[in-house]
Amino acid sequence: MKLSVPGALTGFFHPQPGETPKDTGSPGFGLAVDSVVIVRVRRLRAERLRVRADHSIDSRIARKCYEVLDPDGGLSVRYEFSVPPGCGLGTSAASALGTLAAGAAEIGLEVSPEWIARRAYEIELELGTGIGDVVTIWHGGAVLRVGPGYPDEVPIRRIPVEPDLRILIYEPRPIETREVLDGLSGTEVALRYLKELERHPDLELALRRSLEFAERLGFSEEVKLAKELSHKHLGASIAMLSRTVFAVSWERDSQADVELPVSCSSFPEIISGISEIQCERGLRDV
Repeated sequence: MKLSVPGALTGFFHPQPGETPKDTGSPGFGLAVDSVVIVRVRRLRAERLRVRADHSIDSRIARKCYEVLDPDGGLSVRYEFSVPPGCGLGTSAASALGTLAAGAAEIGLEVSPEWIARRAYEIELELGTGIGDVVTIWHGGAVLRVGPGYPDEVPIRRIPVEPDLRILIYEPRPIETREVLDGLSGTEVALRYLKELERHPDLELALRRSLEFAERLGFSEEVKLAKELSHKHLGASIAMLSRTVFAVSWERDSQADVELPVSCSSFPEIISGISEIQCERGLRDV
Protein backbone atom coordinates (compact mmCIF):
# COMPACT_ATOMS: atom_id res chain seq x y z
CA MET A 1 0.00 0.00 0.00
CA LYS A 2 1.15 3.52 -0.78
CA LEU A 3 0.21 6.83 0.83
CA SER A 4 1.43 10.39 0.34
CA VAL A 5 1.18 12.22 3.67
CA PRO A 6 1.29 15.94 4.45
CA GLY A 7 3.61 17.32 7.07
CA ALA A 8 3.15 20.36 9.26
CA LEU A 9 5.15 23.34 10.38
CA THR A 10 4.56 25.24 13.60
CA GLY A 11 4.99 29.00 13.81
CA PHE A 12 4.51 29.41 17.56
CA PHE A 13 3.43 27.14 20.40
CA HIS A 14 3.29 26.65 24.16
CA PRO A 15 3.81 23.03 25.30
CA GLN A 16 1.35 21.77 27.91
CA PRO A 17 2.61 18.46 29.32
CA GLY A 18 0.04 16.29 31.03
CA GLU A 19 -0.29 12.90 32.66
CA THR A 20 -2.25 11.45 29.72
CA PRO A 21 -2.51 12.20 25.99
CA LYS A 22 -5.94 13.77 26.59
CA ASP A 23 -4.49 16.51 28.80
CA THR A 24 -1.24 16.94 26.86
CA GLY A 25 -0.98 19.41 24.02
CA SER A 26 0.74 22.26 22.25
CA PRO A 27 -1.53 25.30 21.80
CA GLY A 28 -0.23 27.32 18.88
CA PHE A 29 -0.30 27.99 15.15
CA GLY A 30 0.33 25.28 12.56
CA LEU A 31 0.26 25.04 8.79
CA ALA A 32 -0.15 21.75 6.89
CA VAL A 33 2.38 21.15 4.09
CA ASP A 34 1.53 18.86 1.18
CA SER A 35 3.36 15.61 0.32
CA VAL A 36 6.18 15.65 2.87
CA VAL A 37 6.60 11.87 2.78
CA ILE A 38 5.45 8.93 0.69
CA VAL A 39 5.03 5.76 2.75
CA ARG A 40 4.95 2.33 1.13
CA VAL A 41 4.06 -0.76 3.17
CA ARG A 42 4.24 -4.38 2.00
CA ARG A 43 3.58 -7.60 3.90
CA LEU A 44 6.41 -10.06 4.53
CA ARG A 45 6.08 -13.73 5.35
CA ALA A 46 8.78 -13.66 8.02
CA GLU A 47 7.83 -12.02 11.31
CA ARG A 48 10.18 -9.07 11.10
CA LEU A 49 10.20 -5.39 10.25
CA ARG A 50 12.29 -4.07 7.36
CA VAL A 51 12.68 -0.28 7.18
CA ARG A 52 14.16 1.62 4.24
CA ALA A 53 14.36 5.32 3.42
CA ASP A 54 15.94 7.77 1.00
CA HIS A 55 17.31 9.80 3.96
CA SER A 56 18.88 8.81 7.26
CA ILE A 57 16.04 8.38 9.77
CA ASP A 58 15.29 7.22 13.29
CA SER A 59 13.52 3.89 12.76
CA ARG A 60 11.81 3.97 16.18
CA ILE A 61 8.61 5.38 14.68
CA ALA A 62 8.32 2.48 12.23
CA ARG A 63 9.00 0.01 15.03
CA LYS A 64 6.34 1.54 17.28
CA CYS A 65 3.84 1.47 14.42
CA TYR A 66 4.70 -2.20 13.81
CA GLU A 67 4.02 -2.97 17.48
CA VAL A 68 0.67 -1.14 17.36
CA LEU A 69 -0.44 -2.86 14.14
CA ASP A 70 0.71 -6.27 15.45
CA PRO A 71 0.53 -7.97 12.03
CA ASP A 72 0.42 -11.71 11.44
CA GLY A 73 3.84 -11.77 9.79
CA GLY A 74 6.28 -9.01 8.91
CA LEU A 75 6.19 -5.66 7.17
CA SER A 76 8.44 -3.83 4.76
CA VAL A 77 8.17 -0.04 5.21
CA ARG A 78 9.72 2.45 2.78
CA TYR A 79 9.89 6.22 3.17
CA GLU A 80 10.57 8.81 0.49
CA PHE A 81 10.91 12.35 1.84
CA SER A 82 10.53 15.64 -0.03
CA VAL A 83 12.31 17.44 2.82
CA PRO A 84 15.09 16.18 5.13
CA PRO A 85 13.65 14.53 8.26
CA GLY A 86 14.03 16.46 11.50
CA CYS A 87 13.93 19.93 9.97
CA GLY A 88 10.64 21.20 11.39
CA LEU A 89 8.24 19.97 8.70
CA GLY A 90 6.49 17.31 10.78
CA THR A 91 8.14 14.31 9.13
CA SER A 92 7.87 12.18 12.28
CA ALA A 93 4.13 12.81 12.60
CA ALA A 94 3.63 12.24 8.87
CA SER A 95 5.66 9.00 9.02
CA ALA A 96 3.63 7.68 11.95
CA LEU A 97 0.31 8.54 10.33
CA GLY A 98 1.36 7.11 6.98
CA THR A 99 2.81 3.90 8.40
CA LEU A 100 -0.27 3.19 10.49
CA ALA A 101 -2.74 4.02 7.69
CA ALA A 102 -0.93 2.19 4.89
CA GLY A 103 0.01 -0.66 7.23
CA ALA A 104 -3.57 -1.17 8.41
CA ALA A 105 -4.80 -1.20 4.81
CA GLU A 106 -2.07 -3.64 3.75
CA ILE A 107 -2.88 -6.21 6.46
CA GLY A 108 -6.65 -5.75 6.25
CA LEU A 109 -7.02 -4.19 9.70
CA GLU A 110 -10.27 -2.21 9.80
CA VAL A 111 -9.66 0.94 11.84
CA SER A 112 -11.05 4.47 11.75
CA PRO A 113 -9.09 7.61 10.83
CA GLU A 114 -9.52 8.68 14.45
CA TRP A 115 -7.86 5.47 15.67
CA ILE A 116 -4.91 6.04 13.35
CA ALA A 117 -4.48 9.67 14.42
CA ARG A 118 -4.71 8.84 18.12
CA ARG A 119 -2.13 6.06 17.90
CA ALA A 120 0.21 8.34 15.91
CA TYR A 121 -0.23 11.07 18.52
CA GLU A 122 0.59 8.62 21.33
CA ILE A 123 3.71 7.45 19.49
CA GLU A 124 4.88 11.05 19.03
CA LEU A 125 4.42 11.73 22.74
CA GLU A 126 6.14 8.52 23.82
CA LEU A 127 9.18 9.11 21.61
CA GLY A 128 9.35 12.85 22.24
CA THR A 129 9.36 13.65 18.52
CA GLY A 130 6.52 16.18 18.55
CA ILE A 131 3.26 17.32 20.09
CA GLY A 132 1.15 19.43 17.76
CA ASP A 133 1.95 18.23 14.23
CA VAL A 134 -0.52 15.33 14.16
CA VAL A 135 -3.28 17.79 15.11
CA THR A 136 -2.38 20.16 12.27
CA ILE A 137 -2.20 17.32 9.73
CA TRP A 138 -5.52 15.92 10.96
CA HIS A 139 -7.34 19.19 10.20
CA GLY A 140 -5.31 20.52 7.25
CA GLY A 141 -4.79 24.14 6.23
CA ALA A 142 -3.85 26.85 8.74
CA VAL A 143 -4.86 25.86 12.25
CA LEU A 144 -4.91 27.50 15.67
CA ARG A 145 -4.59 24.71 18.24
CA VAL A 146 -6.44 26.18 21.20
CA GLY A 147 -6.14 23.40 23.77
CA PRO A 148 -4.74 19.94 24.60
CA GLY A 149 -6.05 16.52 23.67
CA TYR A 150 -6.25 13.94 20.91
CA PRO A 151 -6.17 15.29 17.33
CA ASP A 152 -9.88 14.71 16.71
CA GLU A 153 -10.81 16.34 20.05
CA VAL A 154 -8.50 19.36 20.27
CA PRO A 155 -10.45 22.64 20.08
CA ILE A 156 -9.22 24.51 17.01
CA ARG A 157 -9.89 27.67 15.05
CA ARG A 158 -9.22 27.88 11.33
CA ILE A 159 -7.38 30.67 9.56
CA PRO A 160 -8.59 31.16 5.97
CA VAL A 161 -6.05 30.08 3.34
CA GLU A 162 -6.30 31.38 -0.22
CA PRO A 163 -5.82 28.96 -3.15
CA ASP A 164 -2.41 28.19 -4.64
CA LEU A 165 -0.33 29.26 -1.63
CA ARG A 166 3.00 27.48 -1.38
CA ILE A 167 5.59 26.93 1.32
CA LEU A 168 9.15 27.90 0.38
CA ILE A 169 11.84 26.16 2.43
CA TYR A 170 15.29 27.70 2.93
CA GLU A 171 18.36 26.08 4.47
CA PRO A 172 16.59 23.19 6.25
CA ARG A 173 18.49 22.41 9.45
CA PRO A 174 17.46 20.19 12.36
CA ILE A 175 17.34 20.55 16.12
CA GLU A 176 16.81 17.59 18.45
CA THR A 177 13.17 18.13 19.52
CA ARG A 178 13.36 16.40 22.91
CA GLU A 179 16.57 18.25 23.80
CA VAL A 180 15.06 21.66 23.01
CA LEU A 181 11.73 20.97 24.71
CA ASP A 182 13.48 19.97 27.94
CA GLY A 183 15.12 23.40 28.26
CA LEU A 184 12.54 25.61 26.56
CA SER A 185 11.21 28.77 28.22
CA GLY A 186 9.45 31.96 27.17
CA THR A 187 6.75 30.27 25.09
CA GLU A 188 3.87 31.65 27.17
CA VAL A 189 3.57 34.56 24.72
CA ALA A 190 2.04 32.05 22.29
CA LEU A 191 -1.13 32.06 24.39
CA ARG A 192 -1.46 35.83 23.88
CA TYR A 193 -0.92 35.42 20.15
CA LEU A 194 -3.65 32.77 20.08
CA LYS A 195 -6.21 35.07 21.70
CA GLU A 196 -5.36 37.84 19.24
CA LEU A 197 -5.69 35.50 16.25
CA GLU A 198 -8.95 34.05 17.52
CA ARG A 199 -10.32 37.60 17.26
CA HIS A 200 -8.53 38.32 13.96
CA PRO A 201 -7.89 35.02 12.09
CA ASP A 202 -5.48 36.29 9.44
CA LEU A 203 -2.59 34.29 7.94
CA GLU A 204 -0.31 37.29 7.44
CA LEU A 205 -0.78 38.26 11.09
CA ALA A 206 -0.07 34.67 12.19
CA LEU A 207 3.19 34.73 10.24
CA ARG A 208 4.23 38.06 11.81
CA ARG A 209 3.59 36.67 15.28
CA SER A 210 5.52 33.53 14.38
CA LEU A 211 8.53 35.65 13.43
CA GLU A 212 8.27 37.58 16.71
CA PHE A 213 8.11 34.25 18.56
CA ALA A 214 11.27 32.97 16.86
CA GLU A 215 13.07 36.19 17.71
CA ARG A 216 12.03 35.92 21.35
CA LEU A 217 13.42 32.38 21.48
CA GLY A 218 16.80 33.57 20.22
CA PHE A 219 16.91 32.36 16.61
CA SER A 220 18.78 35.53 15.65
CA GLU A 221 20.65 34.25 12.57
CA GLU A 222 17.56 32.61 11.07
CA VAL A 223 15.31 35.56 11.94
CA LYS A 224 17.54 37.87 9.89
CA LEU A 225 16.91 35.81 6.75
CA ALA A 226 13.21 35.45 7.56
CA LYS A 227 12.82 39.21 7.88
CA GLU A 228 14.39 39.72 4.46
CA LEU A 229 12.04 37.14 2.94
CA SER A 230 8.96 38.63 4.62
CA HIS A 231 9.38 41.74 2.48
CA LYS A 232 9.07 39.64 -0.71
CA HIS A 233 6.36 37.19 0.34
CA LEU A 234 3.16 37.02 2.40
CA GLY A 235 5.28 36.24 5.44
CA ALA A 236 8.23 34.22 6.72
CA SER A 237 9.51 32.69 9.93
CA ILE A 238 11.29 29.65 11.41
CA ALA A 239 9.69 26.20 11.52
CA MET A 240 9.53 25.17 15.18
CA LEU A 241 11.47 23.36 16.41
CA SER A 242 14.30 23.62 13.91
CA ARG A 243 16.54 26.17 12.27
CA THR A 244 14.65 25.90 8.98
CA VAL A 245 13.48 29.20 7.51
CA PHE A 246 10.23 29.16 5.55
CA ALA A 247 8.14 31.67 3.62
CA VAL A 248 4.50 31.56 2.50
CA SER A 249 3.91 32.93 -0.97
CA TRP A 250 2.07 32.78 -4.28
CA GLU A 251 5.39 33.32 -6.05
CA ARG A 252 8.20 30.91 -6.82
CA ASP A 253 11.71 31.64 -5.57
CA SER A 254 14.79 30.15 -7.22
CA GLN A 255 16.70 30.58 -3.93
CA ALA A 256 14.37 28.21 -2.06
CA ASP A 257 15.67 24.69 -1.46
CA VAL A 258 12.18 23.13 -1.57
CA GLU A 259 8.72 24.34 -2.63
CA LEU A 260 5.56 22.55 -1.48
CA PRO A 261 1.88 23.51 -1.62
CA VAL A 262 -0.15 24.21 1.49
CA SER A 263 -2.27 21.12 2.19
CA CYS A 264 -5.91 22.03 2.84
CA SER A 265 -7.25 18.45 2.95
CA SER A 266 -8.12 16.77 6.23
CA PHE A 267 -6.46 13.48 7.16
CA PRO A 268 -9.68 11.43 6.67
CA GLU A 269 -9.85 12.83 3.11
CA ILE A 270 -6.19 12.00 2.51
CA ILE A 271 -6.29 8.35 3.55
CA SER A 272 -9.18 7.70 1.19
CA GLY A 273 -6.51 7.94 -1.54
CA ILE A 274 -4.48 4.88 -0.51
CA SER A 275 -3.42 3.02 -3.65
CA GLU A 276 -1.63 -0.17 -4.61
CA ILE A 277 2.08 -0.11 -3.83
CA GLN A 278 4.51 -0.07 -6.73
CA CYS A 279 7.83 -1.68 -5.84
CA GLU A 280 10.83 0.57 -6.36
CA ARG A 281 14.55 0.24 -5.91
CA GLY A 282 17.30 2.57 -4.80
CA LEU A 283 16.28 2.82 -1.16
CA ARG A 284 18.67 1.81 1.59
CA ASP A 285 18.18 -0.21 4.76
CA VAL A 286 18.06 1.73 8.03
